Amino acid sequence: MIDACTTYSSQLDTCTVPVDGVQPLALTGNNTYSTENHTLTRGSTTIPVAHATVTTATGTIDVIFVSSFSIADGASLHAIGPLPFAIAASGTVQIDGTIDLVGPAAGSRTDAACGASTGTKGVNSNQGGGGGGGGAFQGDGGDGSNGNLDGTQTAGGPGGAKIARPNGLLGGCDGGDGGEAQGSGAAAGDGGGAILIAAGGSITVSTTGVINVGGGGGREGNANGRGGSGGGSGGMILLESAQVVIQGVLAANGGGGGEGNTFGFSGEDGQPSATRAKGGALGDLSGGNGADGAAGTTLNGGNTNDVRNGGGGGGGGGVGFIAINCPAPMTTGATISPAFMPWP
Repeated sequence: MIDACTTYSSQLDTCTVPVDGVQPLALTGNNTYSTENHTLTRGSTTIPVAHATVTTATGTIDVIFVSSFSIADGASLHAIGPLPFAIAASGTVQIDGTIDLVGPAAGSRTDAACGASTGTKGVNSNQGGGGGGGGAFQGDGGDGSNGNLDGTQTAGGPGGAKIARPNGLLGGCDGGDGGEAQGSGAAAGDGGGAILIAAGGSITVSTTGVINVGGGGGREGNANGRGGSGGGSGGMILLESAQVVIQGVLAANGGGGGEGNTFGFSGEDGQPSATRAKGGALGDLSGGNGADGAAGTTLNGGNTNDVRNGGGGGGGGGVGFIAINCPAPMTTGATISPAFMPWP
């Protein structure tokens, strides 16, 4: 009798693993995986891992194949690079540490790929540039505020436009740059990254475990008259297994907008909680305050209408997507922000 194989992921055929040398992977310390170089490192040490790039409905992803995966309490894995990141484990996945894809991170999309979901740049003016709009994904990005209160006001950039949940893995979208004044403007907050974890056995995110794909905070103006930039949107988390237990944190929150002008503050990155990232504020009396990013049940990034004599403040980033492919996921006591969607 020949046993039929059923793939445990909607995104790739795990019955035909395209690599040799699949082994258990147990991470301690601080680790980085690059989807550009396809390497896993801890400090100066390279950790061998079986990997392949796989084409999905929404583009190419970089997958590491393991028999089991664990990350210890206090340890971290930071994924960077242009492609979304995936872990495919034939057995169990145990997350007691932190997986960090806060923007910029693996799979954060370019402005061209995001199109209308990218926040709009604030209008330039040496008297006070407008703040940039926030990036969007599941939620709209917030609008940046105008600059130059004591003259003809300079328009802030509108936030990006949300989209329906994609049918594959996508990262978040950038906010808009701050309006320029006497040189370049503040660079926008980056969209959060994208991660797929698929397991043939089970996935557990314990009480100390965190997966965070939050958007990056918008930058401060950092010069007289410059607008603050918009926060990036949250990215995407997709978990697939017959048994999923979440006791810790899954977060795809938007970044806060940056404050305008010379001494403004940057917005916070999307938080590993259900708390909204704070916009930059109260650092420069002539700069507009940035708006808060989205989190929890607040899906849209905040708008800011704080108009000052100098540069405007940036809008907040919208939330991303969290999806779970499991018949009956157990999430009692977990923090999941925004709420997860069933998959597919």
